[in-house]
Amino acid sequence: MLSDLFSPIRIQHMEVKNRLLMSAMSINFGVDENCHVTDQLTEYFAARAKGGVGMMLVGGGGIHPSGQELPDLPQMYEDSCIPALKRMVNRIKEYDVCFGVQLLHGGRQSYLEEKVAPSAIPAPAVVKGQVRALEIEEIKNLADCFGQAARRCREAGFDFIELHGAHGYLINQFLAPNSNIRTDEYGGSFENRTRFLFEVIDAVKKTAGADYPVGIRINGNDYIENGWELKDTLRIAPLLEQAGAAYIHVSGGVYGSTELTIPSMYTPQGCFIHMAEAVKQVVNVPVITVGRIKDPEMANAAIRDGKADMVALGRSIIADPEYPNKAKSGNASLIRPCVGCCLGCIHAVLAKEPGSCVVNPDVGREFKLAEEKAPEKIQKILVAGAGPSGLAAARMFAQKGHQVKILEKDSDQGGLLALAATAPGRGELGDILRFFRNELERLGVAVDYNTPLSADVLTAFDPDHVILARARCRICL
Repeated sequence: MLSDLFSPIRIQHMEVKNRLLMSAMSINFGVDENCHVTDQLTEYFAARAKGGVGMMLVGGGGIHPSGQELPDLPQMYEDSCIPALKRMVNRIKEYDVCFGVQLLHGGRQSYLEEKVAPSAIPAPAVVKGQVRALEIEEIKNLADCFGQAARRCREAGFDFIELHGAHGYLINQFLAPNSNIRTDEYGGSFENRTRFLFEVIDAVKKTAGADYPVGIRINGNDYIENGWELKDTLRIAPLLEQAGAAYIHVSGGVYGSTELTIPSMYTPQGCFIHMAEAVKQVVNVPVITVGRIKDPEMANAAIRDGKADMVALGRSIIADPEYPNKAKSGNASLIRPCVGCCLGCIHAVLAKEPGSCVVNPDVGREFKLAEEKAPEKIQKILVAGAGPSGLAAARMFAQKGHQVKILEKDSDQGGLLALAATAPGRGELGDILRFFRNELERLGVAVDYNTPLSADVLTAFDPDHVILARARCRICL
């Protein structure tokens, strides 16, 4: 039973049906030449809203051109963005979900020729290039830009916003001593380094309305020398509550930190829960935890044991939009698992390419797949090879109602991926193979082992199509 995870929660005036938040992710697709959202991004979110998540966030909402983190993220800094956002909201509101936007300024972690930050210190990793220190007038203007962006979100119909104060972006850069060496009113003491964040909250409240829910994502620990630490979070959390924060979302890490902001398969699952648990002891507003919480039982335990009030899922919801519905119905074994490979969702995006998912080829194509019609004729499909590509192809055609058979010349399925899963720290690669085994059993797909493709097999099965599934597996390399 996952009764705690699927119990409702009230966040200010929002009634949320369960304790699952789809966290904001910079997916880097689904905008036009003006960075206005398109059907591609809308249908990506619609698939996940339909999947049963309680709250959901659009990622990378830029509040000013100087802080556009990546080139193909939605902008919130001109009123011209509102009509497209309204269309997105209207589409998502077909489902029972609270829909919001995470607002951010990338600061020195923006992929721009000219970067600005509290101090002229380049980012420690990933994003290269010189950085200019902001003038005081610019800082105050950027706080107002957050307020205006929130106002646009409210006018578009979003239920709430989240301020990105974590992961080494602009707000976090003001908070952390290693990125803020200012000697004026915005640097030095704890009160000065936190000033910008509170000015942002104040601007949002004044511009978007005091009753508009504003969540804060903040690092529990930057995990970098002279960075923001858990003791700082525990000090600021009650102040954020006093300032009107609707919730506090606790994450960790920056570019170049010893602990990855987006943890890979080599990181223990639930790696940031302890920091949310600590924050929960000092505030009364809801606290959200995150950090490779793949297992619904682990998510439920975090709520049940009082370590957090909600659980944020990022890559797990990319990998399987139906994760919440499957978990709630007792079919957790049918959840297509994130394997923590960090390839399509992170490496591609940081290379300024569209985001994707190694285990879910539908990502970014939801708007096209929605136009597909049921097959007019049931066909016989023969798949040669029971590696991951063959298993995925067989599942896809079987889901469409076709008669599918798999041939495998060896005595087991999985191909190179099964071998890769035996390496130290890479055991989670086997999760996707277990998923395929469950799916093929559910769909009634037969696998003939120790059976290479031959003329006799072709004659006996008489397929309409043959798929030669011998491609190299990207996550095996």
